[in-house]
Amino acid sequence: MSAQMLVGQDVITPPKSTLASATSAPADVLTPTVVLTPAAVPHPRRRWIKPAIWSAWLMLPLAGLAYHVGAGEPHIQRDDAGELVRAAEAILTRDTTVDPATGSVLDRKGRQEAKAKMHADAAGKFAAARAALPDADTTLKLDLRLLETQHRIDAGEWLESQAVLQGLLGEYEASGRNAARIDDIRNDLGRISYYISFAMRKEGAPEEDWRPESDIARQQFRHLAEVTGGEKLEDYKRDLETVIRFQRLTGDEMQDEDQPGNGNGKKMGKKGKQKYSKGKGQGETDAREKIKSDAASAAQRGGKGS
Repeated sequence: MSAQMLVGQDVITPPKSTLASATSAPADVLTPTVVLTPAAVPHPRRRWIKPAIWSAWLMLPLAGLAYHVGAGEPHIQRDDAGELVRAAEAILTRDTTVDPATGSVLDRKGRQEAKAKMHADAAGKFAAARAALPDADTTLKLDLRLLETQHRIDAGEWLESQAVLQGLLGEYEASGRNAARIDDIRNDLGRISYYISFAMRKEGAPEEDWRPESDIARQQFRHLAEVTGGEKLEDYKRDLETVIRFQRLTGDEMQDEDQPGNGNGKKMGKKGKQKYSKGKGQGETDAREKIKSDAASAAQRGGKGS
């Protein structure tokens, strides 16, 4: 029998010594034919496939890390910020007329408290979104800071909001972009300064304390009425006239004044009565702390557009 080994479809000739022993064997002794399957002799190209697969698999975490800390990180940060903005927008659709725990209809005080909490919660989400953005997104950060502050005003955080608005006004003006945003900031700054000055004066604070606050409001509304104008010109004029009239009121006339914003929609806030008293012997720090406390209480009694 031919002394050959079959490997798959290939024929391999053994060495000469093997052929010699095979031909010299007795005729009645069968020389076995050795058949090697493909699995027994791997194809040369298959020997590196598994190591390559494992190497690629092990590189995946490194690739993800490189994306996260490299070019992909800003995209991830913006995605996170977008989720937080959407969460804030969802909060602002909250039903403030019904108690979420019991489903019962809230009374006026309950609705106003729920509205103040809604604005505070939304402001927190806008703040988190701003913090999540990459440092390079300065314009978006400014816009989110403005949104946050506007809702903090409606949550009763007046003094803090006034200081932030003054800083934002300078930043937007320095950037020279988005004039509409600048008008919004001026309007909000005038509105909140008027709230503070009215609250101070209503409780008998001396003129040297309340007038500087009302002067801030007067300055902002005058600028809007004389420089900006536009479709809101009449609103700005009315607000300016309101502040000027407020500054000219006598002490007795002031006691008969209603809370600012009555019948004036969002322009002057429609807040409930604010209470402020510098108090005999109190320092400026104590006085401003009392504004914080009373503004929070006022936000519970009323809110922007309430």
